[in-house]
Amino acid sequence: MTGKLDQITNREWEQHRNSMSQPPTLPVFITFLNSRADLLETLEESKVAKTQNSQAFNNTKPKSFVINTNNNFTNHKSFNHKSSLCQLCNQSHFLFSCPNFRDLPVESRIKKAQDLKVCLNCLRPGHVLSKCKLGSCKYCRLKHNTLLHIENEPEQSTSQNVALTLNNTSETRTVLLSTALVNVVDTNGKLHTARVLLDNGSTANFVSEDFCHASERAYGACVFVRSIHADGSVHVHLLSSKSKVAPIKPATMPRLELCAALMGARLHSKEKSKWHRSTRGELKEGALVVIKDKTSPHLMWLMGRVIRVLPGSDGVARVADIRTRKGVLRRAFNTICPLPLQ
Repeated sequence: MTGKLDQITNREWEQHRNSMSQPPTLPVFITFLNSRADLLETLEESKVAKTQNSQAFNNTKPKSFVINTNNNFTNHKSFNHKSSLCQLCNQSHFLFSCPNFRDLPVESRIKKAQDLKVCLNCLRPGHVLSKCKLGSCKYCRLKHNTLLHIENEPEQSTSQNVALTLNNTSETRTVLLSTALVNVVDTNGKLHTARVLLDNGSTANFVSEDFCHASERAYGACVFVRSIHADGSVHVHLLSSKSKVAPIKPATMPRLELCAALMGARLHSKEKSKWHRSTRGELKEGALVVIKDKTSPHLMWLMGRVIRVLPGSDGVARVADIRTRKGVLRRAFNTICPLPLQ
């Protein structure tokens, strides 16, 4: 969690941690963050009050001092110490730190904050919501305090879009997300009409359980290759596929999906290695190579020269005969390391 702190706060935490005799615990860390937040908010309020007082002094004539009966100069403006008292229990803390306020339901907190006429963003008196310069809700990033956040998930689907309404005590925002109708082909080649939600900010893809059709009798995986030609045409070809019958012991659908995903990953790795070997270029006769040997160190690998390459049924050579000091050896390309020397 310390990795989420800014540089200055992290430095303060390290100094605080070094002063402790025991390793810090989570409650200690949370107490430090609360104290740090209170300090920063107090400094921000002092900065705002100083700016307002400076502007008021520049716009009006100075009338801050009067003469009392004792011929002494006193400040005409007295500090209001009640502003630092909780409006709910009159204790020496702010409203957002009041345990009685935190124990209330969210709706009751909103009603109580409105009745006490405090800022709905920082829960402090003396200014309105539009003038508050502190941060917003950490859940929805709207202009209200996190203690006043209400979890709303209303979704109303229309023929053209999906409307998401986010409500708080000060304003109502409506976000429209576009949708589209698409045709989905199942394993039997049948078309199904589905509605998709177009969200550019999403980092995950979801599908409803009712729309997902899976088999409990077998699972499989396929590997396709997609090529784009110079003229812009796109071609997709099936490279390989594999399937297995589900185990006799009953298995859940998520387990079968994981088995299919594992099969697909292994199939993809196998096809990728074959594709890499077939497209990296063939060895030429006379090339100087080193033969890999997993049972011996690298410096003990045999060196030789290719005397013949043997093409397969598809016309691609993947095996070669190599003359070494131990005689002629036949090896596959994936165990041969060509050398730049000739």
